[in-house]
This record gives sequence, C-alpha cells and structure tokens, in this order.
Amino acid sequence: MKLYTILLLFFFACHSTKKNSETAQAKTEASHLTISFISKGSGIDSKAFSEIKKMMEEFKKCEVSYNIVNWGREGEKDICIQSNEQKCLDQLEKKVTDKFNNNEKIQIKKGELCKQK
Repeated sequence: MKLYTILLLFFFACHSTKKNSETAQAKTEASHLTISFISKGSGIDSKAFSEIKKMMEEFKKCEVSYNIVNWGREGEKDICIQSNEQKCLDQLEKKVTDKFNNNEKIQIKKGELCKQK
C-alpha cells in the first residue's frame, strides 16, 4: 500500500511539472519576435537592415531587448527581439510590417525562438 501511495504521488508530481513547463515554454515563445533577413543569391537588403536596427533603437514605447544572429554565407541574419510585454512586440511588429510588407528579403516570425549559431 505504501508503494502504491508513493507511486501515485510521484505520478502527480511529474504531471504537474510537465504542465508548468509547457505553460512557461508557451509564454516564452509568445514573447519573441524574429525578423529574418534572407538572400536569394544577391545578399540581404542591407538598407532595410540598417533602417530596422535604427527603428529598434528608437522604439521607446516599452522595454525590448534584441540580439543579432548571423547564420548565412551571404550575410543572412536574424534580429531576435524579446520583451515581457506582448503588446509591445505587437506594436513593433506592426511598425516593421507596415514599412517592409512588400520586401521579399525580410521575414517576420512571431513567437518563434531564434536560430542559435
């Protein structure tokens, strides 16, 4: 009987931990925005990269942090943006999307963690 009780407690403890880690992971992924600069044989749009980087530095509506991950042979890179405020990321995403919506060399991914090189 003691063994059954111990196994039952262990099962519920593991189940609870799994649920909490899934919730934490979902929250972490939701608080990320990735702007990818891709190349189709002719390098990235470096003018757009400079503009978006400047936009990030001037974005003072709330606290965001970012890092740049280089991953390609032709200068491909990601700007990985994090914030504790989802509303903040939504505003920044809208601002970037409005300006660079027709740019085929820029991809915006919401809720995706960045590639790590």
